[in-house]
Amino acid sequence: ALLLDPEITTGLAVKGQLLTRAGSAAQMAEGIRLLERAAERVSADTSPRLWLGLSWLSLGFVERAMPLFASARDQDPMMAINNGYLGMAYAMQGRWEEGSRHVQRAVELSPLPFWIFNVAIGLFHAGRVDEARELLMAAHPVLGEVPQFGGAYLEGLIASLDDPERRATFLATNRYEPARDNAAPAMYAALMFGDADHAFDFDEVPGAGAVQTACAWLPSMKWLREDPRFYRRMRMTGAAGYWESEGYPPGCRAVEDPAGRRLACDEMGR
Repeated sequence: ALLLDPEITTGLAVKGQLLTRAGSAAQMAEGIRLLERAAERVSADTSPRLWLGLSWLSLGFVERAMPLFASARDQDPMMAINNGYLGMAYAMQGRWEEGSRHVQRAVELSPLPFWIFNVAIGLFHAGRVDEARELLMAAHPVLGEVPQFGGAYLEGLIASLDDPERRATFLATNRYEPARDNAAPAMYAALMFGDADHAFDFDEVPGAGAVQTACAWLPSMKWLREDPRFYRRMRMTGAAGYWESEGYPPGCRAVEDPAGRRLACDEMGR
């Protein structure tokens, strides 16, 4: 497509997105440049802006992602993904009410747990347990029928928010077992209740890294983003190399820890 038309928007965007996932800092930088070229073009398709926003979000540059998500959502408000990622970006800025509202709308449009669970995890770790419960309960009618997340899982998660003993049981019941094909619910359980060791057991599971990375930039998830294992995971994706050459997310820097290099984000959000 690009040989026929070097400026075709979809071709630039798709190639850019693939490069950002290719695993090296140089490819990530080139992918972002292509996505920026695609996102500048007027188009009925909001994907280039959304994908560029996702690239910035995964790298921790939430303020760069926000206007892209807002533009995509304003142009196509009936797309669940446009609402969902805008809501997550709001939550990452500590704007919990706006974040909750947008992810609820996303789940109404498409019954996927990703956005709701991520914001609920952030609320829980911010000490806003009642708001986390309200968000999960509001999504219950939609997510209740989703395999792996409905029924006993969602009800058990909600019931465990205030009860440490139930939490321990819920985590034990939802340990990751490849034979059960339960990676996603196991990861959400580990992230919700701060099981750091288990939260890093999913490197070989497709898509799991995206969940972990999205959660890491919520303001209350310091324990996740500052773990040396998170830096190692970001090294695998090319993100850490990108930071080292292009600069770290606002308020963050790299420090050497006995367990390995990690982020220190004490100034994040100030």
